[in-house]
Amino acid sequence: MAVSLMALLPPRVTVNAQGTVAISNTVRDTPRFDIVSISDIPAYGVIEPSGCGEFKGRVKIRIDCFLTPDSPYYDRYGGAYVVDTASKEYLAGYKGAKDDKTGEPLDWDAYNKWLDSLPTVWQDNPFHSHFVYYDTTVLDDSIKAQIASVTEYFYAFHTYCWDNSLEFIPQWQKVPKVAGSIRDVFIAGDSSPPNKTACEDKSVDIVSRTSDFDTREFDKTPSTPTDLNIGEKGTIHIGATAEDRNSYKLSGTSYLNTDGAADGTGTIDTWELFPHNSLAGCKVGTFFLISGTTYECRDIETIGDVTAGAPDPDVFTGLSTDVSLGDYAVVYYSSGGLENSTTGYGGVRYASGAGDVLTKALQTDFSSSASGDCISLYGTGTESGGAEITNTPDTWSIGTIDVNTAVCTAIDHFTIENTGTGAVDITIQGTDLDNGGSTAWDLADDGVSDTNVYGLWAGLDGDFAVYESYLAGYTGCFDAQDETWLAQTFTPDLSHRVTNVNLYLERTGSPGDLTVSIRNTSSDEPSGGDLCFETVDGDLLADSIEWVEFDMGAGYDLVAGTKYAIVIRCPSGSASNWILWGSDASATSTYAGGWHYESTNSGVDWTGITQFDFLFEEWGDDYPVVVPESSAATLVEDLVEDATQDWGMRMFMPSSITGYDGNSMTAVVTLVASAAS
Repeated sequence: MAVSLMALLPPRVTVNAQGTVAISNTVRDTPRFDIVSISDIPAYGVIEPSGCGEFKGRVKIRIDCFLTPDSPYYDRYGGAYVVDTASKEYLAGYKGAKDDKTGEPLDWDAYNKWLDSLPTVWQDNPFHSHFVYYDTTVLDDSIKAQIASVTEYFYAFHTYCWDNSLEFIPQWQKVPKVAGSIRDVFIAGDSSPPNKTACEDKSVDIVSRTSDFDTREFDKTPSTPTDLNIGEKGTIHIGATAEDRNSYKLSGTSYLNTDGAADGTGTIDTWELFPHNSLAGCKVGTFFLISGTTYECRDIETIGDVTAGAPDPDVFTGLSTDVSLGDYAVVYYSSGGLENSTTGYGGVRYASGAGDVLTKALQTDFSSSASGDCISLYGTGTESGGAEITNTPDTWSIGTIDVNTAVCTAIDHFTIENTGTGAVDITIQGTDLDNGGSTAWDLADDGVSDTNVYGLWAGLDGDFAVYESYLAGYTGCFDAQDETWLAQTFTPDLSHRVTNVNLYLERTGSPGDLTVSIRNTSSDEPSGGDLCFETVDGDLLADSIEWVEFDMGAGYDLVAGTKYAIVIRCPSGSASNWILWGSDASATSTYAGGWHYESTNSGVDWTGITQFDFLFEEWGDDYPVVVPESSAATLVEDLVEDATQDWGMRMFMPSSITGYDGNSMTAVVTLVASAAS
């Protein structure tokens, strides 16, 4: 039987300069898009202020994507003719009979006839709205790049759907959730973070300059192509289909849809609404039943303004609303109306006169109900409990080790991410190492304490600890200048990566550049070149003694029980321009892991004073974990969703080696994620 090569190729959809989409092939309805530059498509992206603010400790930005009039889709999807709300007829208002409680017309046919008689105007509507989240240090260029990327992406996605008569949401539900992608841009944070005010201030600043973030004003530099692969269906649904119905709900009330209770636990990242007329101040949320008709708010999202008039519902992606099995969807808006059916459904509950009750942990008695009603509010998301780990190496090379090397430490670093939903525990399974030579070599523990042949340590980014220090007994200072260098040796009790050094320093005159470094030792004295260092302008130090922090850049991995040296030098200094390092020269210093050294010939020769110690702190990555070779161990517990963690690999060699021919070694490392215990 002949097999079509076309059917085996990955499906591709290309957006050309005219903004149309050509499908080269499809496999199981899973398209792959080649996204082109914002300059090549008849669409633009802007910031919509009504959806911006602070959310879970991040700056929340809403991006609206619009079609331009030269788009072939503009007449159908670029906007709609809506009632001219500025017209005299509209301002006069509907004079027919209304329900005293809800304010809804009693005669819908009469109302619709009146509505159809009003003058209309064309209104540009966004074809897509998407939310992104940043920390307060985000730069304008990063936001601009994101707006361009979002616009390019959703233009390709929607045109694919429009051309193939497909609904967006069912296709969107198939897109895998991958950390850092448009499908999952949310950054987790506390619901009441310390930086809430800073996030709000940053949002206000961005909103005050929305014209700076209009892609029509961007330089037309081609973007890096972004692929989209569809292949995973969403697993949570809540609410009822967002569609055109036979009625609508007026503003000012929070409505709870009893239809479509959530069918899973996790996060809702996409909400759909179908407005009868444009909504303002729109919020959506998830509520759960306490007892009787009392419900509690689990989580909320501020959507902002929602435009009406498009033939399809308004879709908002990039959100993160917590949801549990059995929750109900709730909506509030300060003006406008949301489509509603009046018969044939489970009913809509509301708290008469309560207004906006979408506040986390707030309990509300939804005592009133409209039997048979159903509002056009629908959410989809991803079920919790799963997890993915990304960016991990499949193999790790420790490099070449010479024959009869007594001890060797090899280091590599990488990052893992939990891109699923829910916390996970991370374990590692070690393997025997292969030196690639003719002699089989099974590395194993040589029976000597703390000399496992295979080990790993992990440290959360930004979490540091003081490993070695001497802080007491300050009696005076010694100077570093010209060829006079100073050093303090130290011996770490735990293997770790040094990241920072704090020294007790003072400046005299204008000494120029000051370099602080970590070096090895030989015969207890500083030896060799810098393992890591930082150079600063010594003229900027204070002229009175104080603690000064030095960033060791990438740092260096220190082995427990090995002596190292902190070395300072100021080669441009002189007898009247120097750096002074505070010392305990009382002959009673108590730091046992090293002592005070001086060199008068730029580090060639050193003189040690064993009873003196310089004041110092040596900081490093926290959470060292050692894993024996060929065994599994839990390295991290409760790594939360969307969290990123820095990791490092360390190889510990036994004190004696046999059967080794000096080739490079490799090890296969397996990382496993499981639901948090």
